[in-house]
Amino acid sequence: MAYVTAPTRASGDVITAGIWNQDVRDNVRFLKGTDGLVTLEDSVQSDANDTDSLGTGTAAWRAIYAIRYMSLGRSARIGWEGSLNTSQVIIGTGSGSGGKVVLDGFGQLLLQAGTVSNTEWALIGQADSVAGAFSPTWPIAKHPSFQIPFGRVGTDENFEAFLGFRVSTGTSGSGTIVPGASENHAGIYYNGTNWRARIGDGTVLSTGTASTLATGTWHNGMVMIRSTSRIDVVVDGTTLGTFTGSLPSGGVAWQCIIVPLNTSATSTKRLTIGEIFIQQNP
Repeated sequence: MAYVTAPTRASGDVITAGIWNQDVRDNVRFLKGTDGLVTLEDSVQSDANDTDSLGTGTAAWRAIYAIRYMSLGRSARIGWEGSLNTSQVIIGTGSGSGGKVVLDGFGQLLLQAGTVSNTEWALIGQADSVAGAFSPTWPIAKHPSFQIPFGRVGTDENFEAFLGFRVSTGTSGSGTIVPGASENHAGIYYNGTNWRARIGDGTVLSTGTASTLATGTWHNGMVMIRSTSRIDVVVDGTTLGTFTGSLPSGGVAWQCIIVPLNTSATSTKRLTIGEIFIQQNP
């Protein structure tokens, strides 16, 4: 039933059952959604302090969920808006001033590293991590997948980066360097020259095909744990690696990290990431 615009009433009007049922009962049912989809002519503002609305803008959304982390059954979507909310993610930078994690335009996050490898790294990862050790929530046995848009900014390539699943996502210890053979992980790795698929099972480190990606443009990366015996890593529709042996096991978290190389030039290094989407089997 459609919404009916009720006329303005005057003193002395007689409200019959028909008038009441149409102007009040039926319109309330419509607004509640009892009779189908509710279509609003304008936007919705959550309270008087909002500077924008939920319908035409997102300031109220940003105020409530600075980082949107929506549990959708067996999936999660992580976006970057407003101000960073550390209750949803781990945000870390080294003790040096060169490491930064900053908002870089609507829906984008900039990871910036400096020139000193052990003090000017930057990372963002899944919350609930303490002292570099994480209690994983994405079991390999449930075949999680990780999707992320990313782009390298600038010409200084002297850094390492990792985007994907790993065990250590904290801001100290192994969580502040890219994962190696001793850590269960699966993701996209940059070594200062090429991008590669890279996985580890706690002992063996495996890498895929090297790829040089253009600077200053978006690339779409996917890490797909298809089963406990196969992992595919794809960038821009091209498979960088299909792995069927020495695969990670147990549970993993997600992390994006940038670390300067020891041979670093003097300028800063920048990596921009977009909204992350993760899903797994129930």
